[in-house]
Amino acid sequence: MTDNDPIIPLDNFDADALWDAWAPPGDEDILARAAFERALRFAIDLEDEGLYFRPGGWVVNLPATAARIACAAAVLAASFQLAGLEGVDSEVVIAAAGLVASMDVRPVRLSRQERRLADRLRAAGLEGQTISAGRAHRALPKSARREVSRDEVADALDRLAAAGLADQEGENQWVLRAKGSEAWIRLRLTGWEQ
Repeated sequence: MTDNDPIIPLDNFDADALWDAWAPPGDEDILARAAFERALRFAIDLEDEGLYFRPGGWVVNLPATAARIACAAAVLAASFQLAGLEGVDSEVVIAAAGLVASMDVRPVRLSRQERRLADRLRAAGLEGQTISAGRAHRALPKSARREVSRDEVADALDRLAAAGLADQEGENQWVLRAKGSEAWIRLRLTGWEQ
């Protein structure tokens, strides 16, 4: 944290919105939600249950970096719970969250055309198969093939992989995941040029 780190309010509505944005698909997992809330309370030193559950909610003013770490800790704790790693110490979760919070974490937003490509590839029976940009391009209707190049299809497949709908198997090779088995959290580590 730096002296220039702005102070931001974090409240119970923010916590609920984070859970809603992150929560695994399907029925809400009660144990994961409890782990999420415990880690958030621990990270922002809001251990007083009476304060946390009092009517009207709560609000804490934190440096932005601390808020990011607290939110990352809550998500990691819930992820560990879902993975069956219930016994991870809070200090370990906070340390891991500090690393995650220092990363540039952004959700991948797919365009309508990219989602349509995934649907068309599934309709063509290409789920679970290694495909190239050329094969994916040939799976498009003729009218779409004229408007979209193979390079654009390759870019769309890269975006599907970044969003967890596909996996990159190698250069110009992807595997489309079956519907319902998408990766809902995907970390991508990239190097930087010096």
